[in-house]
Amino acid sequence: ATVSVLYWRSGREKHEEMNHIIRLVVFAFTSFAFLWPLKVVLVGRRHFEVFIGVAQLVTSVLFNTCKALETSVVLEEKQWHAMNNIIATTYGMLLLIHLQANHSEGFDMFLRYIAFSLIWIAQERDHYWDAKNTAFISLLFITLTIGKWAYLARLPPYNWSNILRGLLIISVTGCIWLASMQEGVDPYGLLHGLAQLGAAWALKYLWTAVPMDRYRKSDVLLPHAYF
Repeated sequence: ATVSVLYWRSGREKHEEMNHIIRLVVFAFTSFAFLWPLKVVLVGRRHFEVFIGVAQLVTSVLFNTCKALETSVVLEEKQWHAMNNIIATTYGMLLLIHLQANHSEGFDMFLRYIAFSLIWIAQERDHYWDAKNTAFISLLFITLTIGKWAYLARLPPYNWSNILRGLLIISVTGCIWLASMQEGVDPYGLLHGLAQLGAAWALKYLWTAVPMDRYRKSDVLLPHAYF
């Protein structure tokens, strides 16, 4: 009987280890798909967007690693999750600002810092898990983008093929993400990983929906004079 119990425990431990490995590969490694849209932002020399994009990637990898291995890496899983909520939502607001296709770099910069600040405050008010205030700020920036189109009575010179592809992919991705949130539906995180791949794919299309030559900056991120 003792041998049977030990064999059962050994088998269970191996199963848990394999489960952790699968979840790590799916959760953490699919986070690196966000390098794809980040490359687009980097080519456009969008400094603040690059900072937020890198922060989103790092916090996503660390959060998903903690979640997959049920451990902590410098911070606890919930702390990385909370930080990622702020950064990822800000990333979305920066995309909306980009899609406004404003002519003033100064105005865009003002909107970027306002978006980051308001999302941070909203997340604090929401205690990071209740999205009521965060949803309000997100709706505010969506309204601002649509309002600009209505005020000018025209749309920016979008690449409509990329716009439609991005919106279609993000819609399907949203459905997959909602399904992954149901208890017991996604034990290995396969749907979660698929949702991350879909989000990165959609972002790549949406970041390239506005002609990059219109927004390419003449400076570089790390000038040699800094060293």
